[in-house]
Amino acid sequence: MVVRTVKLLKWAVVLLALVLAGVLALRAWESQRGPPLQLWHTFVPHDLHASAIDKLDWKGYIAAENKLFDEVRNEVTLKLDEDVRNPGNRYFDGSPIYPGRFTTDWNRSYVLEPSGPPIGTVVMLHGLTDSPYSLRHLARHYQARGYVAVAIRLPGHGTVPSGLTAVHWTDWSAATWLAVREARRLSGPGKPLHLIGFSNGGALAMKYALDEIGDPALPPPTRIVLISPMIGVTEMARFAGIFGWPLGLEYPAQVFSLSHVALPFPLNDSLYGLLPDSTDEDFGVQLGAMSFRGERGTLTMSLDSLIRMASNPFFAYMQKRIDEGINVDGTPAAVAPAPR
Repeated sequence: MVVRTVKLLKWAVVLLALVLAGVLALRAWESQRGPPLQLWHTFVPHDLHASAIDKLDWKGYIAAENKLFDEVRNEVTLKLDEDVRNPGNRYFDGSPIYPGRFTTDWNRSYVLEPSGPPIGTVVMLHGLTDSPYSLRHLARHYQARGYVAVAIRLPGHGTVPSGLTAVHWTDWSAATWLAVREARRLSGPGKPLHLIGFSNGGALAMKYALDEIGDPALPPPTRIVLISPMIGVTEMARFAGIFGWPLGLEYPAQVFSLSHVALPFPLNDSLYGLLPDSTDEDFGVQLGAMSFRGERGTLTMSLDSLIRMASNPFFAYMQKRIDEGINVDGTPAAVAPAPR
């Protein structure tokens, strides 16, 4: 009886292994059914890693970033096959949406300085698969209130999708530290330091705050603003909709939900806005206001991507909440730095 039971267990293990092998083989076959990979999927640019970032100042980081984008142009843009040189390809330099044609390529790191002496500084940290573009409206908002805004392009972002295959979270953390160092240099000591983190940038902002507790060399943040941060929160968050009832906010007509990626963009964002204002800057296309008509099967984008909100109808409220922590002299209105 024992021998028979052992044999049955062995056959069960063999059968289970065959099933798993079959599932893996099926998944591998399905992964190859899509269209062939393009250059922007296979070429991995040589972005900076933590060990190199730690040795650089802002000027050195920007120089390396410019070299990186030149590499992408040489290895992707200039080597595109003829069949993908079309107006809808952002890597084709003849396309109206090619970033090199814009007045400002917001995929890259940037610094916005106020017209007068800075009263404080803010570091903007974008999300995963994102770029500094997503926080440009809040950066300009801070700039108008006398702050220096430092927005850094985190390694692996803003170039090609394959750039994310060769980065580690420590590279992003090192970039965060560098941005803070530059922010402090531009504003001078003793001025308020704010961190704004969106999605994965929120996790990086919190990581910096925790690192600062144990490292006296790091400037302590005066205030941290988290926009849908990629961090664990209390289970009470599931009741956020109920807690939001007293706010008196209502969705616009024909809008029923808000996507995560829409949060940093106002409705008049010239690229993602539902009511785009192209007088701000023309990017050659208005993705948030597109209304698709035509035959089925002609687009490779999913229906979910097409109907998802790309801008935030409550952006003004979010901006108002951010303003609650800024006084005209730059000091926080309700939040004070923790004692060391």
